[in-house]
Amino acid sequence: MGKKAISYLFYCVSIVITVLIAAATVLSAKTGHFVPKNHPFISMLGPFLVVLITADILFFIYWVIRLKVIAIVPFIAVMFSLSYTASIYYPANHWPLIGKAGKAATVKKTVVIKNITPVNLKVATFNVGGFGGDALIKNVKSAADYFCGRKGIPMADAIHYAPAAKASAPVDILCLEEYAEGWDFGRDSIKKQLNTLPYSCFDRKGTKPVDMAIFSKYQIKRYCFAQFPESNYGFIYADIAIDSTKIIRVMAVHFESTGVSNISSDVAYAERTNQKYSRTEMFTKLTDKLKFSSGMRGKQVDIICNMIKKSPYPVLLMGDFNDTPNSYAYVKCSRLLIDTFRECGQGYTYSYRHFQKLFRIDYIFHSADFKGINYFSPDGPWSDHNAVIAECQLL
Repeated sequence: MGKKAISYLFYCVSIVITVLIAAATVLSAKTGHFVPKNHPFISMLGPFLVVLITADILFFIYWVIRLKVIAIVPFIAVMFSLSYTASIYYPANHWPLIGKAGKAATVKKTVVIKNITPVNLKVATFNVGGFGGDALIKNVKSAADYFCGRKGIPMADAIHYAPAAKASAPVDILCLEEYAEGWDFGRDSIKKQLNTLPYSCFDRKGTKPVDMAIFSKYQIKRYCFAQFPESNYGFIYADIAIDSTKIIRVMAVHFESTGVSNISSDVAYAERTNQKYSRTEMFTKLTDKLKFSSGMRGKQVDIICNMIKKSPYPVLLMGDFNDTPNSYAYVKCSRLLIDTFRECGQGYTYSYRHFQKLFRIDYIFHSADFKGINYFSPDGPWSDHNAVIAECQLL
């Protein structure tokens, strides 16, 4: 085969690859519009959107250098992903074409509000990862100092939003996922550390704990926790009285994990025991896990959204979604509520500290009864997740 034939073959293959990657990018960017249980393979593309966008940009540069019209294909694919981009990077609150999150449903209030003075609330959600296991006592004390406004984060480079590195006003409401207690440092000890949040509710009264807790500056009137069907994950919500006339509903969720870390553990165990997984087996395990977890999260977010629609109070929804901003879970919630980052955040944000800090999977949403004022996500040493903190005004 001559050089011209090889060159032409490479040219044709490059075009095919460019088109396929662009198509995959568009599908991945629009994953949230497909119900996972009906379209499992499309849902699997969601977590790979960052990789696909990077490939599109490289192909765009390549074809522009070669002055080929095909460059328009990866360019269009990247344009389709701008909504996702705005959910992880927002320069100075100015992206008018993709804008802020769309209109959220205003939850009907059943409590008559006599005083219309807005109330500012500082709320936080944090997957504490069991507070680091062996380092539980140290991490609980350090995290409590930060959330209670006593001390800053104990790391020189612990923050990608400067205002959050120093201790500031304590949070008013704190939701914890993967909450844990030690045999020598139990619930009373943890509550003592979080002394600016005197009210709390936990999930461990039932026979199927889902390891979550809510701490509040304000009185918790009632609360409910439950495990999702056929899952070890669940939610907890609390109706909190801000004053005698204002009640809000705080919902903390922990959706199904992808299970990728479990696969890594299986591989590590296989290596220690001189077993081997073929590439086919590894691929099958990974795809099965992604399909299963995506389908479970789809069912779980449907349950939560139905509860949001029926809430008699303004809603704050927060927690570990285990899903990216192009996912069905995120899109479904953003149709009812407002993402605080897209409303008042700026710069680049992520919440999962592994995988090169590429993934944002923890969120704070609010109903239209609130207005977001500030958003930040401190990268502290206490967990594999960042805390997510938002200041909201109850209108």
